[in-house]
Amino acid sequence: MDDLQKQIEELLGKTAKAVNESVNYVANKVDIEKNKIDIKSQIGYHERTLRKAYTRLGEAYYQSLEAGVPMVNNEDLLEVIKTNKKVIHLLEEQLKNL
Repeated sequence: MDDLQKQIEELLGKTAKAVNESVNYVANKVDIEKNKIDIKSQIGYHERTLRKAYTRLGEAYYQSLEAGVPMVNNEDLLEVIKTNKKVIHLLEEQLKNL
Protein backbone atom coordinates (compact mmCIF):
# COMPACT_ATOMS: atom_id res chain seq x y z
CA MET A 1 0.00 0.00 0.00
CA ASP A 2 2.87 2.38 0.77
CA ASP A 3 4.40 1.81 -2.67
CA LEU A 4 1.10 2.57 -4.40
CA GLN A 5 0.61 5.70 -2.33
CA LYS A 6 4.19 6.78 -3.04
CA GLN A 7 3.70 6.24 -6.79
CA ILE A 8 0.44 8.21 -6.73
CA GLU A 9 2.12 11.07 -4.87
CA GLU A 10 5.02 11.07 -7.35
CA LEU A 11 2.58 11.06 -10.26
CA LEU A 12 0.60 13.91 -8.73
CA GLY A 13 3.82 15.84 -8.10
CA LYS A 14 4.95 15.40 -11.70
CA THR A 15 1.51 16.35 -12.97
CA ALA A 16 1.42 19.46 -10.80
CA LYS A 17 4.90 20.43 -12.01
CA ALA A 18 3.88 19.96 -15.66
CA VAL A 19 0.71 22.01 -15.13
CA ASN A 20 2.68 24.80 -13.45
CA GLU A 21 5.22 24.88 -16.26
CA SER A 22 2.43 25.01 -18.85
CA VAL A 23 0.65 27.80 -16.99
CA ASN A 24 3.89 29.79 -16.73
CA TYR A 25 4.58 29.29 -20.44
CA VAL A 26 1.09 30.47 -21.41
CA ALA A 27 1.28 33.42 -19.00
CA ASN A 28 4.61 34.43 -20.52
CA LYS A 29 3.17 34.26 -24.04
CA VAL A 30 0.16 36.33 -22.96
CA ASP A 31 2.47 38.97 -21.45
CA ILE A 32 4.49 39.15 -24.65
CA GLU A 33 1.36 39.56 -26.78
CA LYS A 34 0.04 42.21 -24.39
CA ASN A 35 3.34 44.08 -24.72
CA LYS A 36 3.16 43.84 -28.51
CA ILE A 37 -0.35 45.27 -28.53
CA ASP A 38 0.73 48.09 -26.21
CA ILE A 39 3.72 48.95 -28.40
CA LYS A 40 1.58 48.89 -31.56
CA SER A 41 -0.87 51.24 -29.85
CA GLN A 42 1.96 53.61 -28.96
CA ILE A 43 3.26 53.49 -32.53
CA GLY A 44 -0.22 54.36 -33.81
CA TYR A 45 -0.46 57.31 -31.43
CA HIS A 46 2.91 58.70 -32.56
CA GLU A 47 2.06 58.13 -36.24
CA ARG A 48 -1.15 60.14 -35.79
CA THR A 49 0.81 62.91 -34.06
CA LEU A 50 3.30 62.84 -36.91
CA ARG A 51 0.54 63.14 -39.54
CA LYS A 52 -0.96 66.10 -37.67
CA ALA A 53 2.42 67.83 -37.57
CA TYR A 54 2.94 67.24 -41.30
CA THR A 55 -0.53 68.65 -41.97
CA ARG A 56 0.19 71.75 -39.90
CA LEU A 57 3.54 72.19 -41.64
CA GLY A 58 1.89 71.86 -45.04
CA GLU A 59 -0.76 74.41 -44.11
CA ALA A 60 1.91 76.81 -42.89
CA TYR A 61 3.81 76.35 -46.15
CA TYR A 62 0.69 76.98 -48.21
CA GLN A 63 -0.15 80.09 -46.20
CA SER A 64 3.37 81.43 -46.63
CA LEU A 65 3.18 80.89 -50.39
CA GLU A 66 -0.24 82.50 -50.56
CA ALA A 67 0.90 85.52 -48.54
CA GLY A 68 4.21 85.72 -50.40
CA VAL A 69 6.27 85.64 -47.22
CA PRO A 70 8.84 83.10 -46.08
CA MET A 71 7.91 80.51 -43.50
CA VAL A 72 9.07 81.37 -40.00
CA ASN A 73 8.72 79.97 -36.50
CA ASN A 74 8.12 76.37 -37.51
CA GLU A 75 10.90 74.93 -35.38
CA ASP A 76 8.34 73.47 -32.98
CA LEU A 77 6.69 71.50 -35.79
CA LEU A 78 10.04 70.29 -37.04
CA GLU A 79 10.96 69.18 -33.52
CA VAL A 80 7.63 67.33 -33.16
CA ILE A 81 8.27 65.54 -36.45
CA LYS A 82 11.86 64.59 -35.57
CA THR A 83 10.93 63.41 -32.08
CA ASN A 84 7.98 61.31 -33.19
CA LYS A 85 9.97 59.71 -35.99
CA LYS A 86 12.67 58.72 -33.48
CA VAL A 87 10.10 57.38 -31.01
CA ILE A 88 8.38 55.35 -33.74
CA HIS A 89 11.71 53.90 -34.82
CA LEU A 90 12.62 52.94 -31.24
CA LEU A 91 9.20 51.37 -30.65
CA GLU A 92 9.47 49.37 -33.88
CA GLU A 93 12.88 48.10 -32.75
CA GLN A 94 11.43 47.16 -29.38
CA LEU A 95 8.60 45.32 -31.12
CA LYS A 96 11.06 43.36 -33.26
CA ASN A 97 12.94 42.26 -30.14
CA LEU A 98 9.88 40.73 -28.48
